[in-house]
Amino acid sequence: MLDENVTLGCPIQLAHILAKQVAVDDFSGITRLAESYGVPPPFLSWNVDPRSADLRVERNFWEITQGFAQADGSVRRDLLTMDRYGSMNEWLMLLDKNDGTPGYRYSQFGPAVETWCVPATSAEQNTLDFDGFLGIFLTATYEAIAMRNAPLLSIHQSFEQAFVSKNRRIIIPLVDRHGENDGFIALNTPTNLLQPGLEVLPVPVLVVDGDMTVCFANKEARKSLDSGRYGPWDRSLFQYAGIDLTIESSPEEILISGVPHASTCRHLAHHRIGTFKATVTAARHFEHVFYIIMLTRD
Repeated sequence: MLDENVTLGCPIQLAHILAKQVAVDDFSGITRLAESYGVPPPFLSWNVDPRSADLRVERNFWEITQGFAQADGSVRRDLLTMDRYGSMNEWLMLLDKNDGTPGYRYSQFGPAVETWCVPATSAEQNTLDFDGFLGIFLTATYEAIAMRNAPLLSIHQSFEQAFVSKNRRIIIPLVDRHGENDGFIALNTPTNLLQPGLEVLPVPVLVVDGDMTVCFANKEARKSLDSGRYGPWDRSLFQYAGIDLTIESSPEEILISGVPHASTCRHLAHHRIGTFKATVTAARHFEHVFYIIMLTRD
């Protein structure tokens, strides 16, 4: 339970109290704090085994990071070789240890994480710079990990990005050569409610907002249009896929009418122009409506 004398105006003190609770498997304070801000309570678990996770990227992250572990299982920061993670670096965050100032500072904030999540304005951003519940929650979880010196799985709802349902973080503490906490490495994997169904479709499918910005591409679209990369998702439809497509109706209008928009669109790739047949429907994700664009070769 939180001390009733601690108010929401004391984020540093609150984070410290919550960290001590989380470190001993008491998540009630985090739940109460979330409720006070009117947001869904996050899920936290110290029983982290990404090798059995559904997401392959989590299994890969775990295997690579454990390759840097010492005999006692601790991961030395000075032994980390970030090149080993390859394209996974887009989803990785590195945080520096608390050096006497409140919060933790990001020394790496992957570009894909920055696109999906609350943007970092610079590499110097501190966990306490995030507003409201998120800043207190992030600071508390990292402090708890430093106290317990164990990996943590954290799943919380995204509050800023329309197409993200959850942010999954696997956070692993790092130590210096003396065994003291030396920051953290974290894999941040955003997920959304439409993703599982779109991923299995054998044709390219793009989720695009009303401004024609790509918010998600399924596996087939990533492979055929973007060299298999997973984001970032802040590019226009033409920038991302080389697709020249005009949609006369808004996504809300298509959703209400239930009538798909079908047309032939040009596709520019490697200085060659081809064509796709585009079938455009719409779907609601929480309070936002998106175009769902399915492409087939003309």
